[in-house]
Amino acid sequence: MKLDEEILKGKQYIDKLRLEYIENHTRFQERDELIAENNIEKRDIKGYHGREILELLQNADDAYQKSIDKGEKPQCELKVTICYKGNVLTVTNTGTCFDEAGIKAIVQGNNSPKSGKYIGNKGTGFRSVLNWAEKVRIFSGNYNVEFSKEIAEKILEEHKENPQIKKQIQKNKNLYIPMLAVPVYIENGRYNDTTTIEVVIDSMKLNDDFSVSRQIENIDLRILLFLPNISQIEIITDDNCIVYRRNNNQGVAESITLEKIVDENVEMQEEFYLYRKVITNAIEEDEVLKDIQLSIAVPLDMDTFMSRYIYSYFPLLDTESPFNCVLHASYALGDHRNTVNVSKENKKIIEEQLLFLVEVANQFVDKEQYDIAYNLLIPTNFSSNKWRFTSPFAKFELEDYYLEILSEQKIFRTVNDENISVKDKPKMISGNYPEFFRDKGFEGLLNSLLDNRMISLIEILAKRKEIDLYFEERELLQIINSLSNDWDIKKQVNNLCGGIRDIESQFRIC
Repeated sequence: MKLDEEILKGKQYIDKLRLEYIENHTRFQERDELIAENNIEKRDIKGYHGREILELLQNADDAYQKSIDKGEKPQCELKVTICYKGNVLTVTNTGTCFDEAGIKAIVQGNNSPKSGKYIGNKGTGFRSVLNWAEKVRIFSGNYNVEFSKEIAEKILEEHKENPQIKKQIQKNKNLYIPMLAVPVYIENGRYNDTTTIEVVIDSMKLNDDFSVSRQIENIDLRILLFLPNISQIEIITDDNCIVYRRNNNQGVAESITLEKIVDENVEMQEEFYLYRKVITNAIEEDEVLKDIQLSIAVPLDMDTFMSRYIYSYFPLLDTESPFNCVLHASYALGDHRNTVNVSKENKKIIEEQLLFLVEVANQFVDKEQYDIAYNLLIPTNFSSNKWRFTSPFAKFELEDYYLEILSEQKIFRTVNDENISVKDKPKMISGNYPEFFRDKGFEGLLNSLLDNRMISLIEILAKRKEIDLYFEERELLQIINSLSNDWDIKKQVNNLCGGIRDIESQFRIC
């Protein structure tokens, strides 16, 4: 098909969508469709206010992934440029263009093709721009499309005497036609090999709490961990140029470096090991079995890392991460999209998340990187006194569930260089003890190189299983007496100098 024919086809499709909408809403029917649409739109966009830019980023990432899934991976990387000057926000991405299904999804709203694979994906995120927009233009492939309040108001004015429209106006004087429902083709005849979304911001929304400027200022570098296809986000304003970049480190599986560059100067850099997991057909949503998507980003530098939020692609701002890593899951989010609501679906997701966290920690144990494993497993607010997870995990009361999982893990290193679990009945000695306390009699003695938080965790796990964690005096003396005849002179002298007669002061014996 020639280029001109493709552009003409795009125009005809846009006109058809608009005319079908008008025809459907002007024919007489008992149902008040337009009133219902007004109510649904107001409900849907409310929960996304404050996330508009993030939703546009996710749409670009989803479109790129869709091409990959179809076996049509774009030849270029996915890069996004956000330009905000005056009252116009422009978001341009490389790699993919809108097709008929994508345009139809915008016009129809809840019939989005995105509402499929993962739990929580409703496909309504693009419509969040309605919180701001006076006008929206899309330039993508064959489609040059405009949506505006002016166009929608003009169509309503033209049909306000229509009986079907008139009866609804009588019930709701503030009735309106949703502007995304009535697209108009922009007559420029140009084909675009990128996608550009241009939003003219309502002057009344320029300085509210969720304005474009504030959202740009608060973009979180770590979102690039969970938007797997976007390699770079460039933000251009009147004040500066900011670049958020993700680099996949060569030769290191799933090792990622994130950079924030302000006016060509690196302002922030973080490195992570990224682990992903998909649990297929795990949860039923809207009568369809959905997958759970999980990711855990483990910082390479635990000493400087600061955990903040839990993520569902983007940070949930009313949450606090319970672990020393960056957690992501495709939660079933409600209308308020900054927290994890209590539901059986989300409880299942968090249970799977905790299991996955332990799986990742075990990979570090297998590599004998115990410090990283223990830093992952110990909750950030852990204490021995009536400990609970931070919010929102605390709402699900999964503390016992998590501790039970830990009890079964062979993650504790003994003096004999073996890994055992709490169920294997480990033993501990407080303070220093001779290096030759190993082998027979000391099979379960844990390595002394544990910090206080890890010791507290082991103590709680042992108490839950009614296991005597510390050697009793008589038990320890019996082991020493039984072994002393086989010790050489050096070991016997060392033990004597250590003060067997003062054993209670050498060891914590309970």
